[in-house]
Amino acid sequence: GNIIANSRYDTQINKVLLNLELDKQKEKILTISGTYDSNDPLDPLDLTASVKKAELGVFQPFVRDIFSQLQGQMNGFVTIRGKLQQPILSGRVTIQQGHLKLDALQTDFYFSDEVVMNPKGFFTKETGFQVFDAAQKGNMGLINGGVEYDSRGKFRLNLHGTIQDRE
Repeated sequence: GNIIANSRYDTQINKVLLNLELDKQKEKILTISGTYDSNDPLDPLDLTASVKKAELGVFQPFVRDIFSQLQGQMNGFVTIRGKLQQPILSGRVTIQQGHLKLDALQTDFYFSDEVVMNPKGFFTKETGFQVFDAAQKGNMGLINGGVEYDSRGKFRLNLHGTIQDRE
């Protein structure tokens, strides 16, 4: 793919204007735009990210101790605030044709649902996240919870779920 990044300092607002676009096969899959305020020590980032048909596998390095075989496509919007060293994400991303292996159980899960991001991590929506134990006609389950992270970059898996037999 191609990355196009632009930045310039705007003297009227005393902030750096940022714009980044990532294309894959001539289709824009990620756009990040907004500002960086070097005079704000607590919350210098004010960015918005848009993902369209982006590969879920880009998050594999961040969850490698929990999940493997992370696959699927993401679409959605995320705001990025905070500091460069500790960005704060919030937003919603829909995942389509998702797949992952929960390494602790050596179990594959298939899903198409929504993930909610907030300053504490990545979570299911309030009604839960539907998963299946097979790509087609699998047993359906519902998972609640998420992957929490702390300021040191440590992740903690906090998921609760049930798998129901097919009727």
